[in-house]
Amino acid sequence: MNRLVLILMFLGALCGCSGEMVSQDEVRVREEDEVHSEDGPFYPELSCSEMEGEATVTADRDVSFENVSFRLHGEWVRDVDYFAIPECILGSDNFKPEGIGARTLQFNLQYNGSEDEGSVLVFKIEDYKKAFARDPRILGNVDAELRQIIANSSRLKSFGLDPPPHVRWIDAGQALYAKAAKIDFATGAGLLTVTYISQDSFVTISNSRLRFLYQGFTSDGKYFVEMDLPARLKGLPDEDEEFRPGVGSGEKGFNSPEHVVEYEKYRLKIAARIDKAPSTDFRPDLDQVKRLIRGFEIRTNE
Repeated sequence: MNRLVLILMFLGALCGCSGEMVSQDEVRVREEDEVHSEDGPFYPELSCSEMEGEATVTADRDVSFENVSFRLHGEWVRDVDYFAIPECILGSDNFKPEGIGARTLQFNLQYNGSEDEGSVLVFKIEDYKKAFARDPRILGNVDAELRQIIANSSRLKSFGLDPPPHVRWIDAGQALYAKAAKIDFATGAGLLTVTYISQDSFVTISNSRLRFLYQGFTSDGKYFVEMDLPARLKGLPDEDEEFRPGVGSGEKGFNSPEHVVEYEKYRLKIAARIDKAPSTDFRPDLDQVKRLIRGFEIRTNE
């Protein structure tokens, strides 16, 4: 069973849709028809459109799908799969909104010599916000906040513990950021950081969840682009582990005020170390990642 079929089956199960288009009246009925159990509500029925298409990379390493194109440089990417993910509209305000969003073009970048795989996502930002219209508090004003940071990027510290907002909803947080830089692409601009995305608190920073994260907007503000690539830095351990405080052990020391302060100092030290690392200490090379971003073209008149 190929990747496209598996993804389609997953989205069909998640969205409660079989791929057929549904009317707005049907959507309203489905949204009001929640099913509850002792463990809380199940995923409600959602409005989904069909999964569309899949293609391969051309021999000259150009990637083009609908209104998005870019070129692969170097040999760090082995292949790219790309396809359209259907729109899924939030049907309840009391569950984690996994899979909710606008119709999205997704590009999966498969690394050479490893199992790592990154992604590039492109969607209309207003359509994304409309998908969360039932409970706009979930997103808040993160897109406006990021636009402001990009516009005033010269004021942003290159590293720290208070990262720029993650526009697309994820059930995780960023433990730090480093190497912050505004990078223009062919039809817009955005912000690149090296970050550590995790659901866990008080863990050491390792290569297991280190990421290159780029978020940007087209010049007319219509489209949002996110690039999320696994990153590896020379000298960081391969796996994280529990951060053990120097103030004690077991129940007494863990999560104590002293532990919190010590963990913040540790994260800031690692962020500074990442920020000072040369481009060639990263895999993939940071300069190659920047070159990839600069070649993004998102045509907004199509």
